[in-house]
Amino acid sequence: MVVLTVAVAVVAVPVGAWQASAWVQERAIEARALQSNPGAAVLRDPSLSKPPADAPLLPLPTLIDDEWVHLDRECSGEWANDVEMLRGTCSETTGTPRARHTIAVIGDSHAQQITSALLPVAEANGWGVVFLIKGGCSMGLDEPGMDERCDGWREAAIELVEQVRPDAALTVVTRSDAGEDDERLRPGIERFLDRMDGAGVPVLGVRDNPRFAFNMYDCVVGSDDPLDCAVPRSASLADRNPADDLDRPGLHLVDLTPWICPDDVCVGEIGNVAVYRDDNHLSRLYARTLSPSLAEQLPATIG
Repeated sequence: MVVLTVAVAVVAVPVGAWQASAWVQERAIEARALQSNPGAAVLRDPSLSKPPADAPLLPLPTLIDDEWVHLDRECSGEWANDVEMLRGTCSETTGTPRARHTIAVIGDSHAQQITSALLPVAEANGWGVVFLIKGGCSMGLDEPGMDERCDGWREAAIELVEQVRPDAALTVVTRSDAGEDDERLRPGIERFLDRMDGAGVPVLGVRDNPRFAFNMYDCVVGSDDPLDCAVPRSASLADRNPADDLDRPGLHLVDLTPWICPDDVCVGEIGNVAVYRDDNHLSRLYARTLSPSLAEQLPATIG
């Protein structure tokens, strides 16, 4: 059993003068970032100083294409496989083979993006994190995929999770919409939950983030006032989380909406960090600032 915590202890023993200098420089950069670009921290801690007006919005436009979450290396150990369908879609954090507890993130790019919030929690607790990610292939098993190989990939990915049986699997269980359709459960998500229940794998079911009919990042960067780009939460999300209707003992729901759409308004910039990288994906930097809010919604123990 491992108790969740969001505290990250930084312990460094510099071996040489250059290492000491680098360590000090890195800590200074982190301190400035916390002050100038705190992201969701301003919603959790009203006592934080207002970010300096002259601080640049992050991520910078020149770096926006790098705002995807990637893990350190290809899957190894018990996660290693020679399934052609999974080639290039399974990766892990460096410490995963030695970790006592592991969380598998499985699904599409919306599962991928939220991993930025999971990684600091995993690092603090010594958990391994495994990616089984394919763009456009959610764990809504009846949802049309973005490519014809989705069904085969989903089955191969689920079989690997069933085989390894990690301490939990994280996926996005609802789908929001920028148009006329209401947010709903991903079609066929119940069948995925049945498979995980049969394997004895708890599921961390994340609510989807809002989607827009325009590029939110471009709007924020091009506007004098970020509020010009704001959209009511109700334009993309349901009044209540559709996943609340899923009554399963092995399912733990995670809803980060209050820190994405504070006061029911979905804005493109919070704490001097761009919330989105495009019209529907959270920026890696903003998602990372959601880590404490994710951690407090996870079950008290993993494993």
